[in-house]
Amino acid sequence: VLETINHNFSLKLLIGEIPAGILYIIQTWFAVITFVTMIILIVRRIVKRKQLQSKIEAYVILILIALLMISFIGTMIGRLIFESGINWIRTFLPISSMIANHLDLYEAADLYKLSFGVHFCCISIFFVIIPLGKHLHILMAFPSLMYQYRAYDKDKQPILGVQTPDIRAYEQALDQAITNDVPEKDWPIIGAEKINDLPRTMLLNALACTQCQ
Repeated sequence: VLETINHNFSLKLLIGEIPAGILYIIQTWFAVITFVTMIILIVRRIVKRKQLQSKIEAYVILILIALLMISFIGTMIGRLIFESGINWIRTFLPISSMIANHLDLYEAADLYKLSFGVHFCCISIFFVIIPLGKHLHILMAFPSLMYQYRAYDKDKQPILGVQTPDIRAYEQALDQAITNDVPEKDWPIIGAEKINDLPRTMLLNALACTQCQ
């Protein structure tokens, strides 16, 4: 985001050349591993499409993630040429360095701009399609975990904050209501009747569920 505002911005201005270089190395290898993983998953879904029964949304997500990773690698190749102070990381990025050796300054700048644009376009598309599909758990899993298990009892067991309902007391109250000809709309209720009766953790878990097939 900062680079879109000021194209001269560099991470090394914030944390220094050595930490920035180390972070670039970690990010690039993570991107390579993730890209290869996405290709394997795409091929697997194509080969086993009858067993997996994947929807088009799954392919779109995998392709977008692959584009995110390859576009990041493209920006890093550009950095190796026109960003000073990080030439030492070439030793740890042999493939990127090999590609960078075949580019001049102008080609590197064009590659960087193209990769940067593709990267941000993919991120923008993600923020549109994720809330509309099952992959909302990508955004909702973290706050869901934060709201869970906020306290522990003396035996170090998590306190969930919801007690098991007294079924016998409910049955007695319901029988009493029927005996007294209480209108059905005023009968006692056990559990949740409306979505607003559900605890926040349960609502977050529903949105963050990773078992959605």
